[in-house]
Amino acid sequence: MFRKSITCLTVCLALLSLLRAANSQVESNRSATLVLRSPVLAGSGPAERTLKIDDLFFETAKGRVTLPAHFTGDVARNPWSSQWKMDDGRVVDIKVTPRGQNFMIELSAKPDADIVRWGLSVDAREDEYYTGLDGTSRRWTTGGIMGAGN
Repeated sequence: MFRKSITCLTVCLALLSLLRAANSQVESNRSATLVLRSPVLAGSGPAERTLKIDDLFFETAKGRVTLPAHFTGDVARNPWSSQWKMDDGRVVDIKVTPRGQNFMIELSAKPDADIVRWGLSVDAREDEYYTGLDGTSRRWTTGGIMGAGN
């Protein structure tokens, strides 16, 4: 009986260890996510009045580089920023600044000479889209939320 208990305990500890390793791997594979909170966003409750921006990346001639989960932030009234040294040695900065009913999102990197494109995904409803994207200066605003057909 004692031997069966020890064997069962050993198996449980091994499974727990595998589960922890799997969860750690999943966490390390997450990409950057920004959640912007504002009463002017569509939705019926405080939890729904958000805009989720994820899958942030930059692209060089060598390919696309997804920004890591380190750049995950929840922004409402106060500015938020984060900086991270990427595997290739460049330092990436993200700044989100609330401005009235809008949010200014700024992406930058040092060095940036080989960056040909920045990108992100916006979790928008089918009946809305966003204006104010200025990819040249690498700044985006969530201002000008418009309905479909505009």
